[in-house]
Amino acid sequence: MRGKWKDWEILTSLPKLTHLCINKNVEVDAINNLLSQCASLSLLVAVINTQSHRPGKPSGSYHTIDDHRLILIDKYSMKKMQTDWEDSADGRPDMWAFCGLIRDARDGTPYYLLR
Repeated sequence: MRGKWKDWEILTSLPKLTHLCINKNVEVDAINNLLSQCASLSLLVAVINTQSHRPGKPSGSYHTIDDHRLILIDKYSMKKMQTDWEDSADGRPDMWAFCGLIRDARDGTPYYLLR
């Protein structure tokens, strides 16, 4: 999938979609549409490259999205997928649990950037 809304719109037909992680460049409008049109979505994690953008401002103007369900993770700080799976299998917190805690503890900030 690329970053255009038409490539992601099919996800709105999944009525029980609760968690979504995107590790691709996606337009801000597509992220906004997913958040507004996926009724059951409780957590949207976007893995972004913060090194190619201004300090303090996440990739693709994601900082303009005002939704507590959006968690941004710098792709250079994300654990390897295998390690994350192993953590989950061993009962330790995985990416989803960690991002859920961030979402739940949010103090009114519209997004959270994990570096």
